[in-house]
Amino acid sequence: MKVSILGGGLTSLTLAKILVNQGINVDFFSNQKGFKDNKIQTLGISKSNIDFFNKNILNIKKFLWDINKIEIFSENFKNEKLLNFDNNNKVLFSIIRNSNLYNHLFLSLKKSRLIKFKKKISFNNLVKKNYNLIFNCDYNHPITKKFFYKKINKNYNSFAYISTLKHKKILNNNTASQIFTKNGPLAFLPISQSETSIVYSIKDKENEDFEKLIKKLGKNKIINNFFTKLADKGISI
Repeated sequence: MKVSILGGGLTSLTLAKILVNQGINVDFFSNQKGFKDNKIQTLGISKSNIDFFNKNILNIKKFLWDINKIEIFSENFKNEKLLNFDNNNKVLFSIIRNSNLYNHLFLSLKKSRLIKFKKKISFNNLVKKNYNLIFNCDYNHPITKKFFYKKINKNYNSFAYISTLKHKKILNNNTASQIFTKNGPLAFLPISQSETSIVYSIKDKENEDFEKLIKKLGKNKIINNFFTKLADKGISI
């Protein structure tokens, strides 16, 4: 059996690894060269999905940062804590950098003789290959426009700003926090003892200066307490 995968994202690589693990030959079509320019984006993964991934796809344990507590705040309730979820210090979910997961999958696949990495291919040439299955994970591929282009668009006018806050080492930096601000939710997601990912989703504000946004947020008492606790040494955007 021989299949092809179109697209170069995490979904494509994960699918390729699953197929290769089953002894299936894969032609992988993508021009993507990795996540070199996307080192600050992260993923949250549940414990059950981690267990499945480690057992059936690839062991990613060394790249994970465990979260064992979740705190929720809101400006509308005088910055009071709305939720304090702590499951006796057991892992609730884990954070992983997209680039680490991507590169780990890619390097593992490069060692296999069952996969061939190739550049993008036209629809006509793809058909001529007579693959048993074609997996399309590329939104911009001509095959998407040819067969799956009808869709419903919903514009939420919401933009997410992501940054990594480097700070002094915190031994137990394992609490994820989210503050519902007037402009949108702000999340603090620890990714190491000395780094915390910040994700700020706001409406109708694109191409804003993220550092200025953070300084404005710092005027809020509860948010300022987070920055004080983290002993900010600078923002890496």
